[in-house]
Amino acid sequence: MTVEVWDNPPAAWVDAETTAIYAPVWKSCILRVDRELVLRCQEAGEAPCRGKPVGSLSALWPVAGLKDELLVQAREFLRHMKLRGFEPKQSEYLLELWGPYREKVDMTKGAELINIEEGNPFFPDGRWVSAARSTAPEEHGPQWLSADKLNHRDYKRGVHFIVRGLFTRHYGKQDEMTGTLIA
Repeated sequence: MTVEVWDNPPAAWVDAETTAIYAPVWKSCILRVDRELVLRCQEAGEAPCRGKPVGSLSALWPVAGLKDELLVQAREFLRHMKLRGFEPKQSEYLLELWGPYREKVDMTKGAELINIEEGNPFFPDGRWVSAARSTAPEEHGPQWLSADKLNHRDYKRGVHFIVRGLFTRHYGKQDEMTGTLIA
């Protein structure tokens, strides 16, 4: 009898007894938090998170308040994913935390059009663009916050974190006529 040892396990595997396919997938969710609480945490020395486990946040105030708020929302995220057929491979304490990020800008004026080339002889018909105006943030990725930044118009909608975890998706059935597995 020979035993095969794989350095890298297969990305998806088929269970012949239940005729199901199991595929690992990464899922993420946005967690909205109080921006003043995030500012206090960063003033207390907490750096922006780049893939840090949620459970590794400090247990001291004010970070403990942020950690509790994030854990409650992470549990809800795991519960929703279970209802959709995704089996979590990590607990809420091991989910990756990314952030804080600024909330997206308001795009309610996106359907309205304005003529930006009105009166230009080179464009007699004008050039029509969306009336929504926004600028890209100066910084990309998780942000360091300050009181001045929170008062800026880009941060008036608040801040959020992104939590990411590994799940196993279970799907598939066997065709009764041919016996083949249908994904």
